[in-house]
Amino acid sequence: MKTWVKIILPIGILFICGAITVALVKLQKKPERQPVKKEAILVEVTSVKSQSWTFSVRTQGTVEPRTQSSLTAEVSGRILKISPTFYAGGFFNEGDILLEIDPSNYKSAVARAEFELAQAKLRLAQEEANSRQARKEWESLSDEEPTPLVLRQPQLQSEQANVIWAEQALAKAKLDLSRTMIRAPYAGMVREKGVDLGQFVTIGSQLGAIFSIDIAEVRLPLSLNQLAYLDLPETYRSNSQPVNNPTVTLSSSIGEVEHTWAGHLTRTEGVIDADNRMIYAIAQVNDPYGYLSAHQKPPLKMGLFVHANIRGRTVDDVIVLPRLALRGQDQVLVVDEQNHLRSKTVKIIQADEKEIIIAEGIEPGAQVSLTALEFVVDGMEVKIQSNEPIDQEKEKLPSIANTEKRAEKKS
Repeated sequence: MKTWVKIILPIGILFICGAITVALVKLQKKPERQPVKKEAILVEVTSVKSQSWTFSVRTQGTVEPRTQSSLTAEVSGRILKISPTFYAGGFFNEGDILLEIDPSNYKSAVARAEFELAQAKLRLAQEEANSRQARKEWESLSDEEPTPLVLRQPQLQSEQANVIWAEQALAKAKLDLSRTMIRAPYAGMVREKGVDLGQFVTIGSQLGAIFSIDIAEVRLPLSLNQLAYLDLPETYRSNSQPVNNPTVTLSSSIGEVEHTWAGHLTRTEGVIDADNRMIYAIAQVNDPYGYLSAHQKPPLKMGLFVHANIRGRTVDDVIVLPRLALRGQDQVLVVDEQNHLRSKTVKIIQADEKEIIIAEGIEPGAQVSLTALEFVVDGMEVKIQSNEPIDQEKEKLPSIANTEKRAEKKS
C-alpha cells in the first residue's frame, strides 16, 4: 500500500467519527425542567391554655432525730441490771428503767440522813422549850423586855438551820438513790450501748446514746432562687408559730421500691450559709418508725438520705408546657393560622427537666410546636401532625377494590 493512503485513511476515519458524534449531540432531546416541589415539615403541636399552678421545690437531706441524748452516770457504782431493750436499735418507752447501778451505799446514805434529820428536829424542839422557859423566868423577875440572848434566840436559830440542812441532806441522799435507776426521759431508741453488766462506772461515765422517735427532722438546703416559690415559716419573738406550714413529701428507694413519707416545714434557721449561699429549712415527720401509732409504712430511719418535694405558692393565669417545647433559654415555636413557624420569646418563671412554666409571651390557644427541629427559619411552612385515630375499615377499601379489578382483567 502506498504511503499517502496509510496517512489519509486514519485521518478520514477520525473525521467521520467526529461528524457522527456532533450529529448525535445536536439531535439529542433536552431534558424537561420540572418545578421544585417544596415539602412542608411535619410537626407535632399542642394547644396552650391558661391555668393555675402550684410550685414545687426539690431538694434533699438526711434524716435526723429531733431530740437525742447522751446517758451519763450521775453516781458511782457497779452496773447490777440492764434492760432487755438496752441495745443498739432497741425501743423503749418513757419512764422505762434502762440501767440500774448498785444502790447499797446510797440507801445507807438515806438512812443516815434520816437519822440526822431526826436528831436535828429533836434538838430544835428542846431549844424551843428552853427558849419558852427562859422567857417565863425573865418575866417573873423583871418587867423589862428580855434581850435575844436571854431568850436563847441565837441557839434557836442555829437549831433551825441544822434542821434545814438535815432536810436538804436527806433530799440529796434520796436524789442520789434515785439516780441509781437510769430511766428513759422519753419514748425512743438506743443508738449506742456504752456499758455492760457488772461494769463499775463513776460520775460522768458515758453509759450510751439514745434518741426520741416521736418526730424526725430533715435539714433541707434551699437556694435563694428557690425561696421565691415558697412561703417559708418565719418566727420572731412577737409572732407565734405559723399554722399553715408548707407540706413536704420525702422519698427514698429501698431496694427497687420507692417509698414516701409526708411531713411539713416547721422553721428555718434564719441565716444564710456564707459558704454555699444556702438557707436551711427544717422539715418534720411525726412518728417516723411507726412505733407510737403502728402504721404499716416502712420506718423512716435515722441517717437515711431522702429527696424532698416541697409544696410552694399557687399562681393563676400561667401556661404549662413540656420541656421539649423550649428552644434555647427563653424561646418557643408557634404555628400561626397559615401554618408558618414563628419564634416567640417568653418569660419563664420555673423550669425543670419535665415542664416549663410561662408567665407571658404567648396567648392561650396558640399552637406550640413540640417537634425538635435541627434548622428553623422564621416563617417556614410546616404541616401539623394529626392526632386523629385512623379508620381501619377505610384503609382496607382500596386494597379490596384493586383485588376485584385484577380479577376482572384475568377473566
